[in-house]
Amino acid sequence: MVLALVLACAHPVDITLTAAEIAPTTADGKAWDGPNSLDPAAKGLLDSALAKIDPSGQLSGSLGSATEKLQKPDPAGTLFFLAGDGSPPTTADVPEASDTLTPTWAPGVGTLRNVMWSPKASLDVTVIDKDVSSDDPIGRVRLTAAQLSAAEARDGAFTIDVADATSGQLRSVSVVVVKSPTP
Repeated sequence: MVLALVLACAHPVDITLTAAEIAPTTADGKAWDGPNSLDPAAKGLLDSALAKIDPSGQLSGSLGSATEKLQKPDPAGTLFFLAGDGSPPTTADVPEASDTLTPTWAPGVGTLRNVMWSPKASLDVTVIDKDVSSDDPIGRVRLTAAQLSAAEARDGAFTIDVADATSGQLRSVSVVVVKSPTP
């Protein structure tokens, strides 16, 4: 009962995105990166050029596992916290994780520090696929004050299935919410 009362009052917290799960393909069924995300005509030209320089197929066989790795996204993100009291939003960037559908981030990396949690607070999590030429959206979800409160009540990361609540290909996010240390 005491914990519920403490969590219901406004108080400073640190929020960290620790993990996410991403669908294996983009919304239109294409690979995130690599040759299978190419336009079919461009892929045909690439395959033809590779066949001319490697008629035995040995080179393309050894590239197979590298090609599969290249097809996974390079997720990075942004946390956008709204206290719900009219104060300006607080943001934090979450760094890129290479070639993965299940990125993880270390504690303290991309952390919102000392933000004022309240029963009206919300957290927008946006995840993108970082690319050389242009980034691709993976998904965006808004976590409610109730979800943030549940995360704070747990000891460790709290995974939230967001597949039905997200825009895009984001399946779940894991967050850690802890009371900010007092100075």
